[in-house]
Amino acid sequence: MQSKPTVHDTVKRQAIKDAWARKILNKKNALIERKQFLIQRAGRCAEILKDEFLVTEVYLIGSLARPGPIHEQTDIDLVEAGLADNLYFKALNRLYEIAKDDQGKEVNIDLIALEDATDRMKEIVSSMGVKL
Repeated sequence: MQSKPTVHDTVKRQAIKDAWARKILNKKNALIERKQFLIQRAGRCAEILKDEFLVTEVYLIGSLARPGPIHEQTDIDLVEAGLADNLYFKALNRLYEIAKDDQGKEVNIDLIALEDATDRMKEIVSSMGVKL
């Protein structure tokens, strides 16, 4: 036969529930802040592509371009128009220099040439892409 929970047991159980609720809320808030940070970084990447590499257009796609939550491994998905083929890796390297999170870890960047994109990718850019 089980004994009735004591007041101490009830208080302890509530403290555990409260701790988990705080942990979940802190994680949610951290991901909201991370999304804002990554969107700001994507904007800076667009500036660099336009100013230093003479790219004519840059679009943000993927989870950063949609409303809603992201996850801890969310990357920056950019589609560009006008980048010279011979400058692709130089440009990507330059973007990685500035795309670090608040702990100094590199943020993954996908840089897609609009000119080489599939028809499906072009549809995504036109329907969901955010021009930067």
